[in-house]
Amino acid sequence: MNRYLQRHTFCPAQITEAPSPQTGIIVVIPCYNEPNLLATLASLWACTRPNVDVEVLVVLNASSRAPENAHLQNKQTAQSFETWTAAHQDPHLRFYLLDFPDLPKKHAGVGLTRKIGMDEAVARFASIDRPDGVIANIDADCDCHTNYLTELAQHFDTHPEDKGCVIHYEHPIEADDTLSEVEARAIQLYELHLRVYVHALRYAGFPHAYQTVGSSFAVRSQCYQEVGGMNKRQAGEDFYFLQKVFQTDACHELHTTCVIPSARISDRVPFGTGRAIGDMLSADAVQFDTYALETFEDIAPLLKDIRTLYTEPSTLKTRIASCSSTLQDFLRQQDFVGKWEKSLQETSSYEVFCRRFLGWWNAFTMMKWAHYARDHAYPNQPVEEIASKLIQKLLPTLPPSHPLSHSELPADAKTQLKWMRTLDRERLHPAPRL
Repeated sequence: MNRYLQRHTFCPAQITEAPSPQTGIIVVIPCYNEPNLLATLASLWACTRPNVDVEVLVVLNASSRAPENAHLQNKQTAQSFETWTAAHQDPHLRFYLLDFPDLPKKHAGVGLTRKIGMDEAVARFASIDRPDGVIANIDADCDCHTNYLTELAQHFDTHPEDKGCVIHYEHPIEADDTLSEVEARAIQLYELHLRVYVHALRYAGFPHAYQTVGSSFAVRSQCYQEVGGMNKRQAGEDFYFLQKVFQTDACHELHTTCVIPSARISDRVPFGTGRAIGDMLSADAVQFDTYALETFEDIAPLLKDIRTLYTEPSTLKTRIASCSSTLQDFLRQQDFVGKWEKSLQETSSYEVFCRRFLGWWNAFTMMKWAHYARDHAYPNQPVEEIASKLIQKLLPTLPPSHPLSHSELPADAKTQLKWMRTLDRERLHPAPRL
């Protein structure tokens, strides 16, 4: 057993069958009170097989105090899993069920569930001496494109230096038999908010501006261990875990495949897609507010030219003095100057300085700034308005020959979202590199 498994696992390894020596990808699926797991399994089964063997670990879970109907659904899911897998046998794509029906109430939730599955993957890879094995996460209500597995394998083969990647996702946004017009608009607004926020961070110069969606990321086993593994948070576990991966400066985006998360209502966690959809549908009007663009314009002068501040540290206080009073107040509260100077004193190169400083001034600190700016200066505004303003800012940065440069400025959430998706798929506005 390796050092990580000795110190950090919640439970011993669960699977007794040895993995194939050619196993290169393990997909972890948290599953709680989920009636549609088989659709996700079928989506993975339909994938083109990659050049490595693949395992899929479904972590069926519930709190010891979960409602009886959730326990009943989990039992039905376990039975249907056994029936389905009996009819879907492939030595190069194996499915396993890890059943945890009585997790402690204090920690039960998606964080602990992901941890159990990802720790199991670490043990599987360790048993075949494969520290570079890829651990992917997808949720039990998602579909994926048929090239999901091959593109994952290709990405990590092509980029051996990468420790992780975030995978392109697109919620269903077209009204149909399963999605009403109102529900479709709600998910359009929420996904637009997610994309606007990340691109606004990039516009401001923040280098670790990536999506943090739990159903669409992958990391190498070694990286997972280096950052301490998954946390046990009952919500937001993906955000806190991934920002540690981003700080390795060896995480990039995979846009050549796509995960399709569910657009359904959910109250399992206090925030996130399902909760946001439910809140919008229960309101008088379907609307979603997001952070004002001034939030990101305020912070941009500090983020866009860090190298000059590093080489000429005496200019830092002058630059801060030119910031808005709201930002100056926030920087004082966070002891920005003190942490900057300490990082400067304790590092000997720009690269190491950036890694040290951005370990503190990370995605969580940026989120705190966004909340502070919202509460003290720039109230949230309708996401369609912010998207329109941001798109106008980004248009001059696009290649003049690209169709987006000549298209009519999108005004509604659905069209804006499609515009942003194109921006992402074609990597037209990547995260800045320091």
